[in-house]
Amino acid sequence: MTEKSLCRMRLEERIQEEQDQREKLILQEGLACRIRLEELMQEEATKIVKRVVAYALNKEEEEIVPEASLTRDLGMVSMDAVDIQLKLEEELEIPQLYLFTVRSNKPIYGFCQAYHPEIAHQIKTELAHFYNAMPPSAREEFDRTSSPTVFAENLTVRGLIAYVMNQLIKDAEEYGGGE
Repeated sequence: MTEKSLCRMRLEERIQEEQDQREKLILQEGLACRIRLEELMQEEATKIVKRVVAYALNKEEEEIVPEASLTRDLGMVSMDAVDIQLKLEEELEIPQLYLFTVRSNKPIYGFCQAYHPEIAHQIKTELAHFYNAMPPSAREEFDRTSSPTVFAENLTVRGLIAYVMNQLIKDAEEYGGGE
């Protein structure tokens, strides 16, 4: 191999290394921007949920904490759930949310004793934002008993925030052309 071709090969390697570095930086910057965007969306989702829940339940926004159970801690009943759902539809400009219902349009909030165990799978999949936000012990109890009452008692503000966050991400992806 001649000195000229060796020199050219080194130059090409160096150029490739620089391109790889630039691409890596661009990816890091893109990831950092996405993380910041998600943080901003999380903040916005939290503000929306606190405002809507505080209004619907006649509470101070400071009382609306992520760990709070909407039913047990904050006293939500079925009419409050309807009010929260309507206010979120208005706030998010979404015509019909399936916030506290499964596809069969059966509500899961309040004291819904009349359900059959087979609804549990539907609840876990269609209302995953609430199921995943439940404390582990409550998820275990729900998995064991398939009790909608257990589910309803463990509807948390965190689950509601996750739902709103998901809606904001969907809107952003639709507006931005998706990914």
